[in-house]
Formats: sequence, structure tokens, C-alpha cells
Amino acid sequence: MDNLNREATVTLSCSNLLMQVVQEGVREIIGQAGVNAVFNLGLQTRLLPQEGGPDFEQDLTFEEIAGLQIALESLYGPRGGRGIALRAGRASFPYFLRQFGERAGLTQMDFRLLPTQARLSSGLDVLARLLSNLCHITVRLEETPGHWLLWVENCPECWHRQTQEAVCHFWVGFLQEFMAWASNGRYYAVVESQCSALGASACVFQIDQQALD
Repeated sequence: MDNLNREATVTLSCSNLLMQVVQEGVREIIGQAGVNAVFNLGLQTRLLPQEGGPDFEQDLTFEEIAGLQIALESLYGPRGGRGIALRAGRASFPYFLRQFGERAGLTQMDFRLLPTQARLSSGLDVLARLLSNLCHITVRLEETPGHWLLWVENCPECWHRQTQEAVCHFWVGFLQEFMAWASNGRYYAVVESQCSALGASACVFQIDQQALD
């Protein structure tokens, strides 16, 4: 069962700049024709224009953000849509870095010269604080033996959804690509160990502290 509560009054939103990054990642994976097909489904989501303008200035509500994932699953099937979201998450990170890297300090030499583990831990903390500011969400980083845990309350990707498996694949892919970039190409396992769509109080992304290669 997978439902989106369309009757709830949703006022929470994410920065239009962040959502432009998300949509660029999706566009890179399925192309402009695929993007047009997704948004032509008429589901509860909205395409931000690439060239700016009044529509570009409007932030996207959480319902519209969740609607993007639902639209992908409707067009490509649940497995295909979630696979596209995972790949789009990876593809979006370079756009994110271009848009927010300098502001967040991720492209500064002081950050790049940190030892790998310190760079990864510091970078995840920066991402948590930046995403908290860009959306009406609480994102916090916790460190446990062998793992980093990124807790996301009020996750917009699965906002008001009820599913039978974790569905925040975009952010899994995004975190995978961040870890590869920050570690100079190494692969770190990232899994969504808890998901609000499954009834959890928050979405939790578990990131291994040891690379697999």
C-alpha cells in the first residue's frame, strides 16, 4: 500500500535552489523527454524552469517533493522509479557542490586538506546543517561504533507516504556520491535503516565508516 495524504495542509517547503539541484539530477538520468513525461502525469509535483522566472522563485512544498518520487514510480514502476531516484541522487551531487559548495566550505582548501575520516565526518555535519537550513527539517549527525547516522525528521521525500519498504533512495544516492567525492573515489555503503514511510519517527541513513574498496 502506498498513499499520499493529499488532504493535509502542507506549508513546509524546501529551497527552490535545492530543488533545482534535485531536478537537474533527475534530468541527467532520464533526459528532458523523461522529465517532461514525469511532470505531464499531472500528479502533485511541479517542474522548476531552468532559466529562472517567477515560477523558479517559488519554493517546493513537501507534498510536491514527495510527488516527484511518486511520479517516477508511476511512470517507471516502483523498482524502476526508485532506481532512477538513487542514480539521480548521485548525479545531483556535482550540481549541489556547484551551487552550495563554496557557501558550505566544502570546496575550501582547509576542508580538502583534512585527513580522510575527519573530512568525511566534518562534511556530513556540514551537510546536516545546510539541509536543515534549506528545508523546514531537522537533520542531525550521530556517530556510533563503525557508522555515521544521519537523522532526518519530517523528511520531504517520503512526506505523508505509507509504503512497505524504505523509499528515500534519492538521498541514499546523494550521500553515496558525497562519500565518494570526499574520500577521493572510495565507496562507502549507505542504507536507509529507518524510514518515516514505514512508520518510523524519522528517516535514518546509516553510513559505514570503513570503505568497501
